[in-house]
Amino acid sequence: MFFADLDRAVTEAGVRDGIGGPAEAHPYLRGTRFLQAFNDALDDPDLRVAWLDTAQQTDRDARALELINLGGAALQGIGLPPGTDNPWQAVADCGDTLRALDRLDDDPAAWRGARDALTVPDEYITWHRAAGIYPVSRWFIRAGVGAWQRGVRDTFESARPDDEPAYRYAPAGDAVVALDQASALLADAERDALGRPRLLARDWQRLFDAYAPVIETEGEAPHNRIGAPGQDADGQPVVDTSRPVVYTSVSSTRFAGATHVQLNYTWWFTERPVDHWFDLLGGALDGLTLRLTLAPTGELLHLRLEDGTHYVQSLAFAAPQPGSADSYATQDYDRLRSLPQSDGTRRSLFHPDGLVPGTERRERWFFWVAGVPEPGAMRQSHRHATAFVGRRHFDDPDLLERIFKPVAAD
Repeated sequence: MFFADLDRAVTEAGVRDGIGGPAEAHPYLRGTRFLQAFNDALDDPDLRVAWLDTAQQTDRDARALELINLGGAALQGIGLPPGTDNPWQAVADCGDTLRALDRLDDDPAAWRGARDALTVPDEYITWHRAAGIYPVSRWFIRAGVGAWQRGVRDTFESARPDDEPAYRYAPAGDAVVALDQASALLADAERDALGRPRLLARDWQRLFDAYAPVIETEGEAPHNRIGAPGQDADGQPVVDTSRPVVYTSVSSTRFAGATHVQLNYTWWFTERPVDHWFDLLGGALDGLTLRLTLAPTGELLHLRLEDGTHYVQSLAFAAPQPGSADSYATQDYDRLRSLPQSDGTRRSLFHPDGLVPGTERRERWFFWVAGVPEPGAMRQSHRHATAFVGRRHFDDPDLLERIFKPVAAD
C-alpha cells in the first residue's frame, strides 16, 4: 500500500525520476542495462544476492530523489507503515519486507520472474521507424551520418594543440600527484560478486580527482564557457557560467568477461548556438560526457573543444601545461536530479522521460524516422540512444566489446 500511494503521488506530481520506474510486480527494484548483463548467471547465489542488492539500491536512490522533489503537502499526504516515522525509512523497510516475502533470494521461480520484470526497454520508438519506412530511410541516414563522422575524423587530433585556447578549465588541486595512489586504491579494492570495487565515498572522490580532465575550448564567446545548470521560473534550462562545475558519476562495463570501472565527467554549456537559418543542431543547453574506462596512466587528459559545436577536436594525455586556467569544482551527477527552484521547491533537470525540456533541436524534423526520441535534445544518463541506424545505448554493458577486441597478452 505504501509503495502504491507513493508511486501515485510521484506520478501525479510529475516527479518520476528519469532513470525509469520500478518493476510493477516488485516496486522496490529498478533494473539497469548493466544488471541485464548477468541475467544468465543468476543461478550463482552470491551473484544473485549482489544483483538483487544493486537493483534494490537503485530503487532506493531514485525514490530518495523523488521524495525530495515531491515535497510539501504531497509528501505529508503519504501514509506511513506502522513503526516508521519518515518515508525514506519506509522505502527501505518496506523493500526489505517485500523482498523477503517474495523469496527472491532463494526461490528460483521468484527471482527468475523478477529478472524478467526488470528488463530495461530500449530507448527507440518502434512505430516511428515503421511510419518512417525505416528499411529504406536508414540508408539515407547512414550516408548522412557517415559523411559527418568522416568530417569529424578529419579534424580530430590525438596530440595536444600548441596554441592557447580561449578558455581552459582544470581540476582543483594537483591531480597528477594523486594518480599513482588512486590507481593502487582501485587495484587493491575488494570487489563484489558483480566485479565492482567496494570503495568509500571519499575514495571514489580521490579517483575522480586523480583522473579529472583539463577542458579547453576555442572561441571567447559566452557559449563556450562551462557552468552549473539550473532552471528559470518557466522550467527552462539556464547555466550559471560564473560557477564552473563538472558532474561526476560511476558506471561499469563488461569486457572480455570482466567488469571494468568507468568514471564519467559531464559538463554543460549555455547553448549550442544556431549557426545559420537551416542549422538543425543548435539550441538551448549543450552538454558533453567524458567516460573513462580505467587503465594505468601517469598524465592528465586534455580535451580541446571546437567553438560553438563543442565537438572534441583533440584528445591527448599530456603533462600539465603552464598558463592560466579556471578551476572547476566536481559535484555528484545526482545533484542534477534534484535542483532547487525559485519558489523553494526542488525539481530534476530531467523530465520523467529522461529529456531536458526546452532543448529540442530541429534535427528531429528529419531524424524522427530513426526512432530516437527527440534527436539532439539533452537527456539524462542511462537514457542515451546513440545510433540512428541499428540500436545502441551509451550504457550498453557490451558496448566496448561491440567496438573493440581484446589484445592477447604476450
